Amino acid sequence: MGKRYNQINLVLKKWHIAVILFFFISCNYEHKKSHVESFDISPDKKKIIYSFGKTDTQNIYLMDLSNKKTSILFEGKGIFLNPRYSESGNLIVAIYLSEIKKMIPEFWILDIKTGNINKIKLEEGYISDYAISKDEKKIYYAQAKEYTSNSPISPKAFHNYDIYALDIKSKGNERLSYLKAYSMSEILDFDQNTLLVSMQGEVQESGLFFVNKKGKEIMSFQDLKKINIINDTLRNSSMYAQPIRLSNDSIISASSYQLVLLDLVNKKEYSLLNSNGYHYNIIRNSKEDVFFKQNDGTDSIFYFNLRSEKKIKSLLLDPKIIKYKNKPY
Repeated sequence: MGKRYNQINLVLKKWHIAVILFFFISCNYEHKKSHVESFDISPDKKKIIYSFGKTDTQNIYLMDLSNKKTSILFEGKGIFLNPRYSESGNLIVAIYLSEIKKMIPEFWILDIKTGNINKIKLEEGYISDYAISKDEKKIYYAQAKEYTSNSPISPKAFHNYDIYALDIKSKGNERLSYLKAYSMSEILDFDQNTLLVSMQGEVQESGLFFVNKKGKEIMSFQDLKKINIINDTLRNSSMYAQPIRLSNDSIISASSYQLVLLDLVNKKEYSLLNSNGYHYNIIRNSKEDVFFKQNDGTDSIFYFNLRSEKKIKSLLLDPKIIKYKNKPY
């Protein structure tokens, strides 16, 4: 394991100039406002899906990376959020809200082989993130049922998050936790028995946690397994977010303004990209190809390969480039 990360570090040391250039590019875009809410990369790395639009209207677009042509996948009078591919690439899923004020979400599930769209309406509440199970039978999601302010001077926000499992075929729902967490940002289907969840709150309730999805109901934070990294100096491993899975023993994550690699066996953190002044809003990957978007006010995403010495590349997500007349699927 140590040898593997030493090889990665040698590659990353050659990226200093690329990182500096990236910093200046980001600064030049600071005055702009991004219209990209989220994105995902297809498993074969040939297509990108993303949510693009204004506050009250957002559609899901698909960009073919071979020619940069763009097509609309999902569109409606409301907003579509957080598009995701299943691990096999057979399904594309997105959240749909017909009215933001009512916050009654629907999962729109596109079967790429048949072209059929399955629409499943859920109970009222805000869904921060979701994960499609590897067998494509379930969707695990984090949902908040409360919209309040915890103090007279703070704005209202969604709280009391818990984990739920939706059976795609039967449309039945199961509540997996009773945590009422302050904030729950990301959720991954990590392996056959485990979910990986990112949470924020008190220090002991913040960071990355493994959740047993096949065991007893999760009643408290003592039922979770927190990822603790020995050489992390930021608030006791409490600032990790936006995790992506590389393998059973390695994760890439945001840590404040940095992008880091977490060795779960040796419990060590390795720096991938240092701060350039922006947070990492979204991180996605297809094996060792890593894609990310920052809060730099642009509609651009950036990507690199963990094994390559090539500099960081950028891609503009803009549905106005060119559009197909026919659906891509």
